[in-house]
Amino acid sequence: MNAILKECDLFVETKDFDKYEVQKYFWDALQQKFKDRGYPIEYKDYTHDINEYYARARNRHRYYKLHFNIYSSETRNINFTVEIDNRFYFGFHRGEYKKNDELIKECVDATKAFTSTDWWYGYRLPSEKYDLDFWNLKSKGFEEIKNPRKQDAFIEGLVNEMEIYIKKFVAIAKEKNL
Repeated sequence: MNAILKECDLFVETKDFDKYEVQKYFWDALQQKFKDRGYPIEYKDYTHDINEYYARARNRHRYYKLHFNIYSSETRNINFTVEIDNRFYFGFHRGEYKKNDELIKECVDATKAFTSTDWWYGYRLPSEKYDLDFWNLKSKGFEEIKNPRKQDAFIEGLVNEMEIYIKKFVAIAKEKNL
């Protein structure tokens, strides 16, 4: 029945939706949109991560991510990361060993858009429109992403938002000869 409704560009909204399916769509579509824009994405199937994420209430599986290169120079490869806890967030991760590179931090800080921590040169939540709290499932963005007619536009808008920050960082990095 859902296939027929989709063919007719119709959507029957129900109170419940499959949180596993929605999160799987999120990761798959995000990878595809970035790949379509020329970023070097190696497809990852997040099914196992998603199942682990919802399988435990305490000490749940978190912090899985999409990680890809956005800028390379003779001395550095800079990656952009989208990661999940309750909500997803994105930015410039320091890596497993929390290494510090002052020039990268300087470029991230110059964007004036990110918050830094021991683990991140800078990270941020998306704008309220694209916020998705995958744990509590009460974010405004779920109204868009659970509707098959609006999903693609939602992810496209989210990628556009992220790409604004990526391009701003890359411009600063080039200016500073990172």
